[in-house]
Order: sequence, then C-alpha cells, then structure tokens
Amino acid sequence: MSAKVIGVEVDGAIEWHVPGVSGADYVTLCGLDGYDPAIGQTGTVDAPRGTKINCQQCRMIWWRLRELKLRIADFTDPRTEQQTLSRIRHSGGAT
Repeated sequence: MSAKVIGVEVDGAIEWHVPGVSGADYVTLCGLDGYDPAIGQTGTVDAPRGTKINCQQCRMIWWRLRELKLRIADFTDPRTEQQTLSRIRHSGGAT
C-alpha cells in the first residue's frame, strides 16, 4: 500500500489521486469524498506500491504549489500570530 496515492472507484473504474491533506471531509487533494454514490463514487482503494497518480486536477494543484516555491518562513507561527495582528491593529497599519 502506498501512502502517497489513493484510489477512488468512480463509475466502476479506479482513479488514482493524491490523498487529501486538509483533514476535512475529502479523501483526495482535488476534493473527492470517495463515498458519494449520487455522483458515482463508491469507495476507496489502497494503491499498490508503484501506482502512479492519473488525476489531472491533483496534478495541477501539485504543479501550482511547486511553482509558488513556498517555504515555512512564508507562514505565520500560530503561537505568535495573534500578537502580531494585535500589534498591527494598534499601530494603524502593517509592520
């Protein structure tokens, strides 16, 4: 089983996706929940080792994130974010 790939059965065929990372109600990066028979999704499948992702939406999300070249330094520290917002409000603008 590969933790980097998850299969979703859609209309009897298996599509291979990047697993969801948001912790929300989606099993894939592109937003499929994997269990919605109304739109043909009937479950998930563990990917055998070496399985390649064939979802174009997952691929485009991945490419866009790579192009942004984000670093950990680009994100606020949740421990200090509230203090920073408070300072900005009291100073009347950005720091």
